[in-house]
Amino acid sequence: SKADALPVMVWIHGGSLYNGEGAQYSPVILAGNEDVVVVTLNYRLGLLGFLPTGPDNEGALNGMLDVVQALEWVQKRISYFGGDPEKVTIFGESAGALLVTLLSVHPEGEGLFLRAISESSYYQSLVKNPVLNDTLPGLDDLVAMSGEAVANLTYFGTPPDLFYISNVYLPTNPLDLFQEGPINPTDMIIGSNTYDAPSMTFFTQ
Repeated sequence: SKADALPVMVWIHGGSLYNGEGAQYSPVILAGNEDVVVVTLNYRLGLLGFLPTGPDNEGALNGMLDVVQALEWVQKRISYFGGDPEKVTIFGESAGALLVTLLSVHPEGEGLFLRAISESSYYQSLVKNPVLNDTLPGLDDLVAMSGEAVANLTYFGTPPDLFYISNVYLPTNPLDLFQEGPINPTDMIIGSNTYDAPSMTFFTQ
């Protein structure tokens, strides 16, 4: 029943936008200790998730739009799992926290969640209409590459400090949106995880 519906927490994993998965962290621990319904998700990463593929940076936010699709699913279906779609909290760590913050000001996130928790987010350069778009003919070469080569390129070649602003899905710089006031009014917690740095040892080999 509506009266018995539980709050919902949607986890958005980190990984610098080019690795990680929703199954990295077990929702059993959180759901077992608190009266909540926990949802984890996957989104497209690296070249598939955040590569601008046109003069208007189409494709630059595919990964974020996957998260939007998951949140829309939660709104439509979570009641069948005992959750309350009106009490959804999105939370994420590192790159996941970046997406949480972006969704808090992005028009696509409106009405999809009530609260947000950003854990150990990080600053990225924001690039609009970058010169890299002049290399779009090279996309044909990228398509012709083997899956293994693309995976290696994604792992070693995706610029971690660039986040492209898509004219199609994000026509305004997020920094301007924050200054103007949130599009999606929400309660938000912003902080850092304990012992967050050891996760970087993954990249030492």
